[in-house]
Amino acid sequence: MLSFFAFQGNQPTKASHFPGHHPTIPGREGHLYAVEFDGDIGVIVGFATGPMSWIDTIQSQTERLGRQPVRGVLTGPHAEAEANEQTLLAQCREAAGLPPSHAVALLPLDLRHVGKLMLRLPQTRATHEARKTDLSAQDAALREFLSTEEPSAQHPPR
Repeated sequence: MLSFFAFQGNQPTKASHFPGHHPTIPGREGHLYAVEFDGDIGVIVGFATGPMSWIDTIQSQTERLGRQPVRGVLTGPHAEAEANEQTLLAQCREAAGLPPSHAVALLPLDLRHVGKLMLRLPQTRATHEARKTDLSAQDAALREFLSTEEPSAQHPPR
């Protein structure tokens, strides 16, 4: 699922709500985004841990480029988001005719084309059960660590 939106200044007009989006499962999911800038200079794409965490990146890009964001697209939360970012960047480089080694910041592509590429990527929701398993494993490791006394920390007998 993708949400398309426009910008007002350097803030998305739907900043507080992206239809159909649910909170991410921390440590398990993320989002992909693409933002188009004025002047037909292209788009930037990236990975974000939450639907709003990418806004700081857009603001810094706005200052760096001296251009204003015009419109953007954001995926729903999905478990493959971080890996998908690298796949999307490779596909965008290829579509733009750039070499694989090209350092990507701004891609000379249309936002609709990038959105179509995003839709082709796997976007599976993580399960809450998987997150519970992660938390249980972290909890067990912490309990084991805390229950083991280091020799130097032992108290001498009185």
